[in-house]
Amino acid sequence: MKAEFQTVWDRHAPKQPIRKLEDFLKQVRAFTKPRRRPIWEFNNALFRGTPYDRFELLPSLPRCRDARKWLSRGLLLHIERHTTLRFQQQSLFYDDFKRPPDEDFPSWWEIMQNHGARTRLLDWTISEFLALYFAVADNPDRDGMVWMVHPGALQDRMAEQFPNQYPPKGNKTELMCELPDEPLPQGHVPKALREAHMKADSAKERKYRRIAGQIGRHLIFRPSTYYNKRMAAQRGWFSIAADPMADHGEIIGQAFGGQGMENRWWCHRVVIPREAKSAILRDLYHMNTTGETVFCGLDGLGKSASELVDLLNPTDHRHRMIGGGLWSALPKPTVRK
Repeated sequence: MKAEFQTVWDRHAPKQPIRKLEDFLKQVRAFTKPRRRPIWEFNNALFRGTPYDRFELLPSLPRCRDARKWLSRGLLLHIERHTTLRFQQQSLFYDDFKRPPDEDFPSWWEIMQNHGARTRLLDWTISEFLALYFAVADNPDRDGMVWMVHPGALQDRMAEQFPNQYPPKGNKTELMCELPDEPLPQGHVPKALREAHMKADSAKERKYRRIAGQIGRHLIFRPSTYYNKRMAAQRGWFSIAADPMADHGEIIGQAFGGQGMENRWWCHRVVIPREAKSAILRDLYHMNTTGETVFCGLDGLGKSASELVDLLNPTDHRHRMIGGGLWSALPKPTVRK
């Protein structure tokens, strides 16, 4: 992220480093404090936790370009288009989920991302505790980060900056934009893909371009529409950018970094020092925010079991006693005769 946008996110950075859960909650309470004007600032904040502080707000689809410099914007659009259509076709073999309409591509991207596919969506949550969990549960040798944003404020700012691309207030139609269909580069692309790209005039692909272009020129937020146990537990929202390679942090920083925005507090990020991760993870453990409750199912149970490694980290005398009691608190397995 460029330095000018980092400054916007760090305008109200805490003077003292975060050492415990209460330090973090003070930052959250200050950021979410109800304000009289404008009305959308009341209790309207989203959070995202990342396991290390230099992890940008970049979705999984453009993030894969870090190790694949040959990926262009046009090729990413091509990959996204064909993987979405293929996922829709192949998912007919599986009847264990409710299919959204074929035209609802953001909902399909949500399902795809939930099952491990790379998409342009970025996960957020309405719970600061869940975001904090994602910031401290992994990478104990790196500082974590929790990002906060007021989505209503962002929508209003973008409507001001791009009035021709956003509908008037009260209009529930999707936000309009364009997605350029760039040609595939000749190098690094198999012949079969180039031939498939040449056949992109089919009715379904034209329909894809028309509908996918209705998700906003720059960035919008939307709540999760595909609910299973995991998504319900994580209380998810998503941010979507029309440019698949866009850094969502830069878009938000640009929206709130203009003239007259200096004293407004619409986006914020908090660094969670690596030294505080184990202590905060223990506090979340006692609040029943663990891998088991966040991920659900056997995957979550396994994740929760692996967390004991960091839960027992003796950061101080008080936590050494708490950590030492975790093992004795576990129920003994019952042997069936």
